[in-house]
Amino acid sequence: MSFSDFDEWNRQKKLLDVRQNAPHCKRGEVWLCNIGRNVGYEMGGSVENVFTRLVLVIKVMSENTFWGLPITSANKDGRKDNHPLYYEIEGTPEILGFVALSQFRLFDTKRLIRLKVRLDKKIVDNAIKRLKELL
Repeated sequence: MSFSDFDEWNRQKKLLDVRQNAPHCKRGEVWLCNIGRNVGYEMGGSVENVFTRLVLVIKVMSENTFWGLPITSANKDGRKDNHPLYYEIEGTPEILGFVALSQFRLFDTKRLIRLKVRLDKKIVDNAIKRLKELL
């Protein structure tokens, strides 16, 4: 990590903030999202991918905000087994990976880039169930 990463993210964040006509999302959708540069142990987007990461929409709060779970290709320590902070998205060839339950947060729809897939209701319900168990 370098300070230039933060400088680049701050430049992009200013452009996002003035964005007009942000897309609308729905529960169960997976979007490519500008989540930014992480601080400490927060999950961020990769610098190589312009600070983006896939995010599962858990609950739409308003036309401008939603609760979401970032998606990663591997859980803690790179393992792909059962871990309490991750829930594996199974049965979806378009999205292979885990939702990071500990990274649950509120997002502004200005961060949304492109809809990738709509997950089956059962997958989303199970992810929410695991999140509630964690909380």
